[in-house]
Formats: sequence, structure tokens, C-alpha cells
Amino acid sequence: MYFFSIIIPTYNSEATIQAALTSVKIQQFSNFEVLVIDGKSSDKTIELSNQFRLEGLNLTCISEPDNGIYDAMNKGIAAAKGEYLYFLGSDDTLFNEQVLHQVADSINLQPADLIYGNVLMSTSGQRYDGAFTYEKLLTKNISHQAIFYKRTIFQQLGGYNLKYKLHADWDFNLTCFKNETVQKAYIELIVAHFTEGSTSSKPDKTFIQAALLPAILQYQNSHQEFLRSIKNFDFLWRQIRNAQINSSASITGFNPRQASYILQMIRFQSMVSNTSLQYGVVSKALMTSCFLYCKLKKAI
Repeated sequence: MYFFSIIIPTYNSEATIQAALTSVKIQQFSNFEVLVIDGKSSDKTIELSNQFRLEGLNLTCISEPDNGIYDAMNKGIAAAKGEYLYFLGSDDTLFNEQVLHQVADSINLQPADLIYGNVLMSTSGQRYDGAFTYEKLLTKNISHQAIFYKRTIFQQLGGYNLKYKLHADWDFNLTCFKNETVQKAYIELIVAHFTEGSTSSKPDKTFIQAALLPAILQYQNSHQEFLRSIKNFDFLWRQIRNAQINSSASITGFNPRQASYILQMIRFQSMVSNTSLQYGVVSKALMTSCFLYCKLKKAI
């Protein structure tokens, strides 16, 4: 039977940690440990968490200053004993009491290094977001609340890159999906209720410049049809806008001879102020013009 490590990063989470831990405590599957990795909270987060330990939950709390959520997640990886690691947000909950049992059964049927399902968005009620390919992962991330990682993946690839403050998990997932030795498996299962509107919804400029854009450019070089989709072109446009890139020198490894469309995007966006560019109508109009221009010039 598989042993899971459920890692919950926390910081001043007294309003939500009980719901998160209750969703773990009621699981019908019991072969797991819980690691609450706390950033030295000043509220009752640790007191409330330790109450679950006193009630019999296999729970360990580590509370000390950290350098953000991914530092906490790396600490959880180092402390974990499980064969599979799962990261639950302190304001998220497991979908129902059978989730861990269903995931364990799925691993038995289809062993994989990275096994993932879906999350249910708390506000919209939408299910996010089905099976992923590397191409799909270039335009959206898999919620880490939907993924179970075999611990050996982190031994092979390392932990989360702390220079990416908001999207180190996206960076890690891109590395996993690009690596053909990492076995991936999708299961048709809602794993967790995911709380929308967290920091993960904000742009991570360093990640965009140093990881996401280089990955898209490299993929486009061998898959020319990728940016011929206006949806994908618009996504790339928004990343350049969100990272406020006004020079191709900001993009790691940029080669203008292979990606002249980037220069055109920067040029078109420079026609208006950053404030005006945030308006959807303005941005869409410019993006569409740029898309048509790039197609006319055979840049895409």
C-alpha cells in the first residue's frame, strides 16, 4: 500500500487550516502523514494544527521563518517520508473522504511518477482542467492541489526554484513534462476544492522572462503551427504585457532571427502606455493587428 505525505504550507492560516485538516482527517484511506510547514505564524495556526495531532492525526508541525511558499514546500519535501508527495493549500480542502483511496487505487492500476486529476474552483464552480500535454502546459499550469508526485522526481530533478516567487510549481511541471523519463498519468477525478484568487493568479515576471517565454520560443521553433492559433498568440502577447517586457534582452536566450514575432509584439505594445494596454479592448485590438501583421510577414 502506498504511503502519502500531505504537505501543507501555512502562514497565519487560522481562518482556514481547520477545514483543510478536517478534509484530510476524514479520509477513508489512512496510510499517510501530514506535514504542516509554517512560516512562523503569529496567530493560532500551529495551536489549531497541533490539536489535530492530539486527536490522533499523524501530523508534524515545523514552524520557522521561510522565504515564501516554495521554500516551505521544499522543506516539506526534505522532511517527507511518503512514496508520493501531495501539496494542499491551507485554504483548500480535499474533495471528499474517498480521494486518497481513489488515488492509491489509480496508482495501482497505472503506476506513474506524476499522477494528477482535477480541482473544483471554489468561486466559479468550474472543474480545472483535464488532461495536459506539454503544449497545453505552455499556456496554463496544472493546479498543484491536483498532483501527486513520486518522491524520486525531486531526487532526480531537484526542488522548486526559489527565484520564481509565484510560479515555481509551473516551472517544475514544465520540467517534468519535458523530461521523457518522468512517467505522467491523468486520472478522471476531482482531487480538491481550490480557492481562487491567490497569488498564483498574478504574473511572475521573473518566471515569464527566464522560463516560460524561452520554453514557448523553443517549442515554436519545432512546432510552427503553435502561434498560428490566435488563442496561443494572444497568450504570448499577454505574457509580454504582464511582464512589462520592452526589450528582447529581458528574455533569456532570445534569438531575434528565430523569433521576429517577439520584436513585433514589443513594437506594437510600445504604441500605447502600459496603463492603456491593460484595457482589454485596447490590448485585443493591438494583439489582433499584430497577429495579422506577423502572418502577412510570415513571422509565424
